[in-house]
Amino acid sequence: MNIYLSQLILEVTRQCNMSCEHCMRGDAQNIHMTTEIIDRVLDAVQDHGIGSVTFTGGEPTLNVPIIQYFVDQVKNRKISVGSFFVVTNGKVESVDLVHTLIDLYAHCDEKEMSGLVCSHDAYHEWVEEPRLYPALKFFRPEGHGPEKDEYIIQEGRAYDNGIGSRKLLTEELEYEEYDADYVCVSSTLHVAANGNIMSGCDFSFDRVDRDKIGNIHKQSLKTIIARRIKYLKRRETV
Repeated sequence: MNIYLSQLILEVTRQCNMSCEHCMRGDAQNIHMTTEIIDRVLDAVQDHGIGSVTFTGGEPTLNVPIIQYFVDQVKNRKISVGSFFVVTNGKVESVDLVHTLIDLYAHCDEKEMSGLVCSHDAYHEWVEEPRLYPALKFFRPEGHGPEKDEYIIQEGRAYDNGIGSRKLLTEELEYEEYDADYVCVSSTLHVAANGNIMSGCDFSFDRVDRDKIGNIHKQSLKTIIARRIKYLKRRETV
């Protein structure tokens, strides 16, 4: 089975250089994504590619080498990528991240959909306006983050601190089978820094670990998705 991922999220690290009270992820963890995880993801999409990839965390600037590894691999393997998206807290402007994203931008098929955004809102620790990132064509100056308390997702530290009111339900895998050998995963596929796989995004580390559909260190991504599809089909017939 070959797979096309419409929306891939790579949780490149669970480390963070902030400790925001409203963080939906929860307390930071000393876990970085490894090259093995990247290889296993790309093995599954070798023939069909990725629609969009989001690099998240934690704080993604704390593991730029794994983002660069992803870029090097999709180029070397000739895997198509439509676009990318990165949200950073902006506390550290990374020259290495700039070079890496320029490299990926050149590789993308839908460049206009790509973006680098800084989280600037009333709930984050204050940081100076970035000086390096605005020079990038794909930088989005409007910022990213909740404007009101009711927009905050009540997960992780936000839940612990009684902040926010948005509650998300765990999403189920959505897919389309084009033939026996080709499956398009149309829902968001979240790959955690510890290898756990989950459908959907914007959940706490604890939720991802609890509601995972598999772990890529233990089984291939193709096996995890095939097993989930089999489960969903069986559930439909009950």
